[in-house]
Amino acid sequence: MKKNWLALGTSALLLFTLAGCGNSDQKDTSDNSNNAKEEEKADQKEQDKELKEDKEKEKKDEDDGGALETKKFDVSMEQAVKDFQKNNPKAKLVEVSLSHSDVDDYHYRVYGVEGKDVYREKVNANTGRADNTFHMPMLTKDQNELPKETFTLDGVKSPKEAIKAAMTALIDKEGLKKDAKDVHVAEWELVKENGTVVYKMRIRHILREYHVTLDAQNLNVISTEKDLY
Repeated sequence: MKKNWLALGTSALLLFTLAGCGNSDQKDTSDNSNNAKEEEKADQKEQDKELKEDKEKEKKDEDDGGALETKKFDVSMEQAVKDFQKNNPKAKLVEVSLSHSDVDDYHYRVYGVEGKDVYREKVNANTGRADNTFHMPMLTKDQNELPKETFTLDGVKSPKEAIKAAMTALIDKEGLKKDAKDVHVAEWELVKENGTVVYKMRIRHILREYHVTLDAQNLNVISTEKDLY
């Protein structure tokens, strides 16, 4: 009988020990699970924060960065082209454009051709520094996409004058006087088409985007296209 009680006591102790281990394992598992959940929450919180910052930055880029009509640059279009021609004396000008890739990161892109070679310089509009400069044989894609007519800046109005003319014409034509503060120039380019040097302006107004083409010498509007963006 004593042996039976001893055996029973031993069994009980074993069960108690196993139960304790089980509880400990469950506690460890629970702690690990809680830690994982906390880490997941922290990761999600960080992702939400980054997403919010990205959206705010994107909105600021659109609201401020795209408003070329409000910007003043230390380097003019004429200076950017002059530097390009100094660095590439054989290249004939086929395109100049100005846009931004960040709120304070504005660049002129100047393209030129010479025979079957294409030249390009990306010039910071504030520092004058030239980045992503290249000279290479023109590829078939370049032949199809690059403007084929060369030009000079003789008689060409300044981008500031062209921007003002394009915005005034667009606001009057589309009846946007009440919302004039929401009309912004996102980018422009200067090319030669059908024998005429033209400015092509991409202008945003709330959820609409307009493409205005002007004669670069007399600033008469040649065409206006409208779409959503």
